[in-house]
Amino acid sequence: MTYISRILNPAQLKRSVTPYHELSLNATIVHALAWQAIGIFGLICHIVLVKELSPACIVVCMAALTWLAFAKPLPAFIVFLQVILYQNALISIFSPGMSHDSYVALSGSSFVGAVVVAGAFTFQILRSSDERSKRLAKYAIAAIAVAIVYLAIGAVSQGAVGAIISFRQVSGTLFSLLIGLRIGQLWGYRTTATCFLLTVFIGLMMTTLEIADPAWYLRLINATDFMNLKNAGLRADGYYFDVHSVIDAQTSAWFNSPLLSMGEGSFRFGGPNMHSISYAYVLSISELILISLGRFELLPILLIFSYSIGVKGPTVLFAIAIALYVLWRITSNKRLLVATAVGFSAFYVIYGVYTGIAIGDYHSLGFMGGVYGFLANPLGHGLGAGGNLTTAVSTEYWQKMQNAGAADVGLESAVGVMLYQMGVGCFAIFTALIALLWAAPFGTAGRGRAASTDLLFIGLWIGLTNGVFQEEAYSPYAVGLLVLFCSILVANGRRVSLFSRWLPN
Repeated sequence: MTYISRILNPAQLKRSVTPYHELSLNATIVHALAWQAIGIFGLICHIVLVKELSPACIVVCMAALTWLAFAKPLPAFIVFLQVILYQNALISIFSPGMSHDSYVALSGSSFVGAVVVAGAFTFQILRSSDERSKRLAKYAIAAIAVAIVYLAIGAVSQGAVGAIISFRQVSGTLFSLLIGLRIGQLWGYRTTATCFLLTVFIGLMMTTLEIADPAWYLRLINATDFMNLKNAGLRADGYYFDVHSVIDAQTSAWFNSPLLSMGEGSFRFGGPNMHSISYAYVLSISELILISLGRFELLPILLIFSYSIGVKGPTVLFAIAIALYVLWRITSNKRLLVATAVGFSAFYVIYGVYTGIAIGDYHSLGFMGGVYGFLANPLGHGLGAGGNLTTAVSTEYWQKMQNAGAADVGLESAVGVMLYQMGVGCFAIFTALIALLWAAPFGTAGRGRAASTDLLFIGLWIGLTNGVFQEEAYSPYAVGLLVLFCSILVANGRRVSLFSRWLPN
């Protein structure tokens, strides 16, 4: 039985956009855990089929996901979360004896899954009566079309594989936007955010084992085989011989500061998605979501993990987002918030790039490589040109770039790489993301006061700024997650919600 969450005039309800649904906390937990189990089981079957039979078997999984996206959007959303968070760990477990072609197909299938779900959801968005969501969806579709043009250019000039890898990175946030808009038309932020947090907290069990005994855990999941498959052709100056090689590669100065580390290396655990920087973003964004839901009792657990992993970018995102949110909460002055956020971003970028060049920081050098490449060719070089995802980089290369004061291509910087690859075309991507920020339903707490969910939009702005200094900042685990939940909030808007005891048809 479904009931309305608050008393409304029936005529008013008819005039409004279709209400969205919320599940009770207990019902959300039951559905999230059930579909998480289904999603992980499906992933295992998918990996085994591709490994043992053929990479062409990804069609089977994608067909099932397409059906689910049309038939049951919330379960499709939950399964999608399992794919982006657990796929790498599961591939790692089955990696011994896996061919490189199978690995490439599997690693790309998470993106194909996002495309499939986004495609099904976009079809439904454009058929809906929600004009705001339709308008934002059209911005995203236009930006994706521009990226496809640069994909074609890059495939011809740089090679198809590198162009596809770069297209996945560039367009991932746009597919997240489309997925979030459709889910937000049907389901409330509280339900979807709780589903995400349950996914993250179960993953923390794996992380705890990794921290307790890295060698045992990495050996258990066959991390050596996985890392060699992942880095084939990209890691120019090394090979992983055993788990200790993996541990050494994941050990660096805490927060990239030898002073804070007191000269000792700090192990950066990778979590279920097997990448320390991306996982650190997952943790920081989960912290923002916990605060937005008012679940402060769970916050210390995540903060301990974030503190332990010692990655700078996600920590900056969390700290500055909280500081700006406190300002917004105290003043309720939107102009002051915007001016402060823009001012901080300008200072952060200018100071960071200036000091980074002086000390030979890879990210600053890579960003300037993108800027110089953009100035030399404003139309762009095509997807696949530059970027540390497709370029083999050695220690000698970086020493040469440090002496030159800039990289010769865009590297180690999401913004720098986009400028280098897409030139003026990258502004189509930023236009769609700024349009999402512009549509933020600020002041929904009443009388123009700050709502706790405003924190996600502030975090998105800081995440976009972080893209100057990290190529991973625009991955599905970082800005992609923020775009996903901000899109849900935009689609929810000021509409009425219906509480359901089970998934409605």
